[in-house]
Amino acid sequence: LLTHCIPPDIIFKRILNELVATCNCDGTLKAKVTQLAAQYQAQSQLGSKAIFHLEAFTAKFMRIYKQFLEEGLESMDF
Repeated sequence: LLTHCIPPDIIFKRILNELVATCNCDGTLKAKVTQLAAQYQAQSQLGSKAIFHLEAFTAKFMRIYKQFLEEGLESMDF
């Protein structure tokens, strides 16, 4: 997307909208993901390589979402 001159802020917004819409999570996690997107978007505007910030945001979301799912499984009694 970046190579096709799509601005990083548009990419961040679209990724965030899709994650929040399709993520089966609570409001706390959605707020945390929104805060992370804002943080990494601001950092990408300060830096020169937006791809690093997009990748870091995606990796951070994956880690947080994995923890969220693992905590949900731990709370279930089998």
